[in-house]
Amino acid sequence: MSYDIFVQDIPKSANTIEEIPDNFTPQKIGSRREIISSILEIVPEADFSDPTWGTIEGESFSIEVNLGEDEILTSFAFHVNGDNTALTIISAILNHLDLRAFDLDGIFDPKRSSKNFKNWKEYRDFVINNSET
Repeated sequence: MSYDIFVQDIPKSANTIEEIPDNFTPQKIGSRREIISSILEIVPEADFSDPTWGTIEGESFSIEVNLGEDEILTSFAFHVNGDNTALTIISAILNHLDLRAFDLDGIFDPKRSSKNFKNWKEYRDFVINNSET
């Protein structure tokens, strides 16, 4: 079970989902090759031997990068496990790509998302520990 963050074209002016205009149509965010290249500039050790599903491994976290099958992307996802270091890396990647993302509480914000991530991990651990009984 992972904490998921979904990247797409989100209006820069929107601070909440409610602030996204009803008539807003997300645009393409780039080619898979461009996205991978940009991620590798931030995290050179990322593994994109499968260009549809990359991995970023650290001592205390793992991030799977689901880029999908299409060559031109309108979105992609990060699937996160571990500690807050992963959120710091994702924030750096998003800044470098000049993109924004959604997490389970709205538009991804590293400070707010850190609290959400902590709450999610506590809930996940509770579910896992209680399903084993």
